[in-house]
Amino acid sequence: MIVIRIATQEFKWMISKAPKLIYIPLIIPLAYFILFNNLFLKHSVDSIPLVIYDESQSQASRKIDQSFEDSEYFSVVGYCSSQEEMKSYLENKTAAAAVDIPPDIMKKIGAGMSSPVLFEMDETNIMVGSSAVINAENIINNLSQNMGTALLLKKGYQLEQAQNMVSPVQMQNRILYNPFLNYTDYFVYCLLMMSFHMALFFCSSGSILIEYNTQKYNKFDEKYVIAGKLLPFWLMGFCYYSLLIVAATAITGTIFHGNIFKLLLLGAIVVFTVTSLGAFLISFFKAMFYFYQIGIICAVPIFMSSGSTFPIAAMPLFNKIISAILPLSYLAPAVRNIILSGHTPHFFTDILILLIYGISAFYLTVRRFKKIRLKMQY
Repeated sequence: MIVIRIATQEFKWMISKAPKLIYIPLIIPLAYFILFNNLFLKHSVDSIPLVIYDESQSQASRKIDQSFEDSEYFSVVGYCSSQEEMKSYLENKTAAAAVDIPPDIMKKIGAGMSSPVLFEMDETNIMVGSSAVINAENIINNLSQNMGTALLLKKGYQLEQAQNMVSPVQMQNRILYNPFLNYTDYFVYCLLMMSFHMALFFCSSGSILIEYNTQKYNKFDEKYVIAGKLLPFWLMGFCYYSLLIVAATAITGTIFHGNIFKLLLLGAIVVFTVTSLGAFLISFFKAMFYFYQIGIICAVPIFMSSGSTFPIAAMPLFNKIISAILPLSYLAPAVRNIILSGHTPHFFTDILILLIYGISAFYLTVRRFKKIRLKMQY
């Protein structure tokens, strides 16, 4: 068969002349995954530098001070004697957060009144700021409940009765699929798919560009040539996709909840679609250099618009349209959902969209190849 013959020749050529086209789609995504998995191993931001301005110097305020001292999420870097000094800590970035305890806190607590404690944070880094706010709220809420319970115990209430009066409504969490709320499971699988699909996209496109420029297989029909050139990347891409999923779940220790058939079906169709799209788009370029440049420029917008970090449902209409034309939008969130929760919404609809996308891209590639051949004849 012509397609098999061309694919065999191409694979031999890659082994002897262009081995980078073989190992880049595997090595680059795996390297990205290991790097960023290591970055997010801690799963949360801790030891946030904190400064305390204790205007009360009372028993209650010292409990607050000690609670922040004991927390793993904060590292107390100093105690202030004025608002100006506290502000200086924040402006100089010596501290990322500050606690201001008012002078009348003990008096108000004794009178049965609530007393606000001011928590200031630097939100220039939203991950640090968000972690600081959440953990500071937990510390203050726990202290408030303990103090309120202690006041009621002094009035003769039983412990359980006092606790119920202080907290009549309590929230219980049941966190599904990502119980430790870690960034590894949320972020790194999508980054793995992003780097894999981009590496495969560029390598297969480079191989097709060589044929556009050299017409090595000009004796054969265009559709057979394109299929033969892409077949090695279809096979390698599917194998690499499977290996990367296995390696990623093994490295992170993630429990696989999904259907392996769905995951493999998704990978096979995405590989076909991405390589076909690359073969079509590269037909508008004379050199790989400019294609690489545009790809690098588009990499971040593609990742951010794919639903990997920000949910597509919450995007403005323009960004939803951009997301709808990106193969990564149907790949990265789906892989994450299948691995973590065992299901993903609209799976078969997305598969059908990707399949139509890939077939259309392949058809347009063949049409473009015919035009390129006609131009080179004259």
